[in-house]
Amino acid sequence: MENQANLESAIEQLQNVEKHSRLGGDVASTKKAVTDILQLCFEAKDWKMLNDQIVLLSKKRGQLKQAVTAMVQQAMQYIDETPDLETRIELIKTLNSVSAGKVTYSYIEAFKCFSIWWMNLVNTKTVFYFSVALAWYYSHNNDYLEICRCYKAIYEIPSVKQNPAQWVLVLRKICWYLVLAPHDPMQSSLLNSTLEDKNLSEIPKFKLLLRQLVTMEVIQWTSLWNTFMDEFENEKNLLGGSLGDKAAEDLKQRIIEHNILVVSKYYSRITVKRLAELLCLSVQEAEKHLSDMVVSKALVAKIDRPMGIVCFQAAKDSNDILNSWAVNLEKLLDLVEKSCHQIHKETMVHKAALKV
Repeated sequence: MENQANLESAIEQLQNVEKHSRLGGDVASTKKAVTDILQLCFEAKDWKMLNDQIVLLSKKRGQLKQAVTAMVQQAMQYIDETPDLETRIELIKTLNSVSAGKVTYSYIEAFKCFSIWWMNLVNTKTVFYFSVALAWYYSHNNDYLEICRCYKAIYEIPSVKQNPAQWVLVLRKICWYLVLAPHDPMQSSLLNSTLEDKNLSEIPKFKLLLRQLVTMEVIQWTSLWNTFMDEFENEKNLLGGSLGDKAAEDLKQRIIEHNILVVSKYYSRITVKRLAELLCLSVQEAEKHLSDMVVSKALVAKIDRPMGIVCFQAAKDSNDILNSWAVNLEKLLDLVEKSCHQIHKETMVHKAALKV
């Protein structure tokens, strides 16, 4: 019973880490959290808990595709370690249900995927023109993330990847539309995968631009705009037009949103005046941008207007507070135990030295 309680407590702590990482779009931390949860269940030989956690983690809101992939890959390694045939079959069924659930698409997404797959069988020129047409379609609604995915499809065409004169132009567009796209798990996932692309080293300014967005530091808009203004204004897309004034406004909006997310990571409470200073905005503008992000559920925050204070902490119920207190108390006792052990060790070493 004690081991079971310890297992549940450890899993609960990792689930909290996984939640914060997933909602923050942190791919690496989310993957580590879900795989650690499965590893704990495996080491405890609790196969029912393992199956339950696989299903539970895969159904989390906004769960990252890379996290589900890593979770399934790790669980597949446990298949040969199952104690009996019935447990093995149950684990395989669980993995099958999770995998099958992650390859379903809405009608439009299925049509797009099928069309691209079919055109790959025909010729790459068709894929190119189809992706350009989709990018043109999404540009009417300024759906930057979908436009980025269209250019990503063009980038993956073998003939384009083999020609530096072509892939450099396409990769630049991918970078711009990634920066312009609102922050969400899909955008974060594409951002991290693009940063890992070796070809990005050939265009260091754009690598620097993406690196700034994944670094938890406030970006000075004036400095960034002065650095990339010429690149931005001279950028031409594959349809012959420029990014335009609307894109410039959206770029500033994304940088402000990034900075607010950074502030929310480092501050639990901050004055509106100080927030406005960090964002290089007026108090009214800072409040407006913060309110828009709260409404879109990009982050949790409350503004105390009479006091002029912003609180980034979510309200906790009594159970959460009690669990947090129990976890902190356990950490404190562990620290006291380790400290006592070190003190006793140093005392014994000192006594032994005196005897000699």
